Amino acid sequence: MRTIEMLGMKKKIMTTNQNIENYDFYRPTNQIILNREHVSIDEISLHSPYVDIPANIYSRYSLQAWIQDVFSLS
Repeated sequence: MRTIEMLGMKKKIMTTNQNIENYDFYRPTNQIILNREHVSIDEISLHSPYVDIPANIYSRYSLQAWIQDVFSLS
C-alpha cells in the first residue's frame, strides 16, 4: 500500500521488496531496493530527480481505476 501511496504523490521509496521490479511502474531511480543483509544506498539514485511514469500506467493505480475494477461485472 505504501508503494502505491508514493506513486500517487510522485515520491521515491526505499524498500526491501525485490518484487517491485515486476511492476509496470518500476523505475530504478524511483523505487530503490535495499538488501537487508548488506544495506547500501545508491547516492546517485537517491539524489536524482523523480522520473515521471506514463499517464496510462499512473492512472491504472488511481483510486478511480481501483473502484472500477472492484465494481466491474466482467
